[in-house]
Amino acid sequence: MQRRLFPRTLALIALVAAAATAGAPGATAESPAPSVTRLNATIDAILADSRLAGAQTSVVVADTATGQTLYNRNGDRRLVPASNTKLLTSTAAMALLGPDHRFTTDVRTSGKRRAGVVTGDLYLRGGG
Repeated sequence: MQRRLFPRTLALIALVAAAATAGAPGATAESPAPSVTRLNATIDAILADSRLAGAQTSVVVADTATGQTLYNRNGDRRLVPASNTKLLTSTAAMALLGPDHRFTTDVRTSGKRRAGVVTGDLYLRGGG
């Protein structure tokens, strides 16, 4: 269960980070911008989820334009990699296909549909 949960949690954190900081105004040295405060609270809430009990997490979110660290929890901690291949593949797909790309899955049949019932074979054709 934890092996499946970690990639989903990581993806959710990345999406939350992107959404929370998009178009964010700059903050003063004394106080972070409201969007950064929301980002921190949202990631803290995700990481506090009881389904992550016993899991080790390390999260760093940085502004790509300035390099400023917006969130850091255990960023300097060395952890056993969950799935580096998935991270690299996802990054490459995002760079090549763009953030708006959506994979599709088609449902096909070789049979006939009558009264809501399909008689024949049913196929799922993944586009990813």
